[in-house]
Amino acid sequence: MGQVEVALVILTDQRGRIVMQHRTDDAPTDPSRWTVPGGMIEPGEDPEAAVHRELLEETGLRCATLSLERVIERRFHGSRSVRYHVFAGTTDATDQDIVLGEGQAMVFVSQDEIGRKDLSPIAREVLAERLNGPEHGDSAVDAAVDAVARRLTEEIPRLLAEQDVPGMAVGICDRSGVRWSAGFGVRVRGGDQPVSTQTVFSIQSGTKMYTATAVMLTVQRGLVDLDAPITAYLPDFTVHSRWEPEPQHRMTLRHLLSHTAGFTHEAPLGSNFDDRDTSFEEHCRSISDTWLRFPVGHHYEYSNLGIDLAALVVQRVTGVAFHDFVREELLRPLGLHRTSLDHKAIADDRDRAVGHSVAGSRVPVRVPMVGAGGAYTNVDDALRYLMFHLTGGQGVLRPDLLAEMYEIPNPLPEQRFGYGLGVQVSRWNGRRVLNHGGGGFGFQSAMAWDPDAGIGVVMLTNTDQPLKAHLATGMLADLTGSDPYVPPIPPAAADVDRGTPATMAGEYVGRGFKVIRISVDGDRIALERDRTRQPARVIGTNELVSEDDGYQRFRLLGHDGGPGRDYLVSVDDGATYYRNDAPSLGDDATELSYGVDYMGTRIGRLRLRHSGDGATLVGDGDEFGFPPLRLTEHTAGLYFCAMGEALDLTVDRPTYANITLHPDDAS
Repeated sequence: MGQVEVALVILTDQRGRIVMQHRTDDAPTDPSRWTVPGGMIEPGEDPEAAVHRELLEETGLRCATLSLERVIERRFHGSRSVRYHVFAGTTDATDQDIVLGEGQAMVFVSQDEIGRKDLSPIAREVLAERLNGPEHGDSAVDAAVDAVARRLTEEIPRLLAEQDVPGMAVGICDRSGVRWSAGFGVRVRGGDQPVSTQTVFSIQSGTKMYTATAVMLTVQRGLVDLDAPITAYLPDFTVHSRWEPEPQHRMTLRHLLSHTAGFTHEAPLGSNFDDRDTSFEEHCRSISDTWLRFPVGHHYEYSNLGIDLAALVVQRVTGVAFHDFVREELLRPLGLHRTSLDHKAIADDRDRAVGHSVAGSRVPVRVPMVGAGGAYTNVDDALRYLMFHLTGGQGVLRPDLLAEMYEIPNPLPEQRFGYGLGVQVSRWNGRRVLNHGGGGFGFQSAMAWDPDAGIGVVMLTNTDQPLKAHLATGMLADLTGSDPYVPPIPPAAADVDRGTPATMAGEYVGRGFKVIRISVDGDRIALERDRTRQPARVIGTNELVSEDDGYQRFRLLGHDGGPGRDYLVSVDDGATYYRNDAPSLGDDATELSYGVDYMGTRIGRLRLRHSGDGATLVGDGDEFGFPPLRLTEHTAGLYFCAMGEALDLTVDRPTYANITLHPDDAS
């Protein structure tokens, strides 16, 4: 697209105040933000003539002398670049002399007050030396942001080309505002419409943070109690369980928001694997047809269903559609005008990125899982949402309720990381980081902030293929550094029965079908994962630690939450692995085969094998492969695997984990 020439003016009055423009909510660039007057230089126009013209058009002011202070060049999406000619001058004018020619306001603003406003990236850069407030005086942070921005501006176009990624938007913020953001690539593969900072992307599971925030707003209003049974708000809700007859009466909003209610990940209607036109209400009603994987409150297991039920609670207690409540009570007060959970508004958005999936050919715009994954936003709005967290709620949500979102419910002793209420509490580069990512329906997102450093980063892209570079992690590492501290390895327990290690031995399978194997050979214990074998030691009757990875401790629990051998739980982050004593079946085993489809594409198949020695379920395929899982027949045709997922062959359309299976004719 070539180079664009822009003239900007920093005009200071006799009191040291700078004239600033508050852009309109629908401005094509930097909507709702504050910037300095200026505009594009017309073809053949001199930059100095242009800056005088723009000053007069936008403010009605004239200034006899405006001096060129600096020239800044910035490159955006591909070959497009912008050269900013920054002029400066002084004036005797006052606010009464200003004639508003552009924007929703044009006023003189003190430098301290400018430091508290949401500035456009270029305004922040050109005013940096003049702003002496604490948020702007850290030259080390300024230098780090500039270095990261320059590096990504060079690296991302190369990354997009190497990995065939259509488009991406990234950005950095601190407590004072957006420090830098940029768009790269195109909105749709093969198209010529560039991604800008205003282009909206689906953030998929990043939506869960917004949904949890909406729930906390209803707590603030006194409409709900996080620890009351959800049947107080959803009296018609039920769910199946092998553990107790009416588990819904023990479920609370805290369970739903922290993924500890026991739900599986997908619902029968309106899921990642169901592309039928299902309403949000139909999707939520179908959750009653699912089976819990474990007892209510036992441990953390990531699930869309609890978050969507929490959104339904908000809808019920407020009497308005969930997306409308979020818009009016959260998005508008924060000025997030390019963020929406309304699928109709999203579909009509003319600056919307199109999702590209490596697994499926049919990528719908609408996501029925509104609370769990229905939001679209742009990079600047996403950064402003992180600022909401970094600044303690900005008067929209009480700081104590915001802080409650970051607390891990019922953590294991010494657990430092895990999942709060709609927010992941993670360790990145050794530092405590609050974050949420998302992936699916042709998109990926990462939104994270370091509360101690006061820095946030966002990455949005319109492909769901795994990226080789962990951009968000790397951005924060460059901006905040790392913490090399590793907790010391606890000493081996002296009073543990010598037979204890043997009872721990076995295979455990976790989220994403990750496998941990514990083996015992005499006095030696080994823990194997990701093809790496590590020595381990027993440090309690139901606890062990890998000796060369001191921050990773594991505790073995039973179904009742006490010591047992049914679950292997990471003390570090709460990740759970399920005991899988799969029987070894011979060649005489009977086998049934089923295909698994995702967005119109066959991504794998499941094989049910059974004989007199037992039954197993095996997954084949790059996207849906897993080792043999032990199956237990609960009733005729209804099985549960070692991970607690239901295989239901009693219905017309067999399902596994509520994903429809397609019988293989050959079987």
